[in-house]
Amino acid sequence: MRDLPDILANPDALKSLEKHDVVKANAVLQAENPSLTSNLYAAIDRAAEELESIALNELRALQDGDKPRVEKLQRLKRRSRVWTSM
Repeated sequence: MRDLPDILANPDALKSLEKHDVVKANAVLQAENPSLTSNLYAAIDRAAEELESIALNELRALQDGDKPRVEKLQRLKRRSRVWTSM
């Protein structure tokens, strides 16, 4: 029952556990957090965490126009615009 702490912390999942079973409770968790079942969304979560805690030296490299680093972020920005406009 490794999911039990997450189920207990989520009121909707806990209600589902009480009324149904752990399978339904997990379904509630998965519906609210697609990264639990999708490698894509898990990677997006990891990328967001990295960007939220960017190291000072990386930030300076971007500010100084480090071309390979800037290009990677621009690529991510372009792709995210395409995905969100669909």
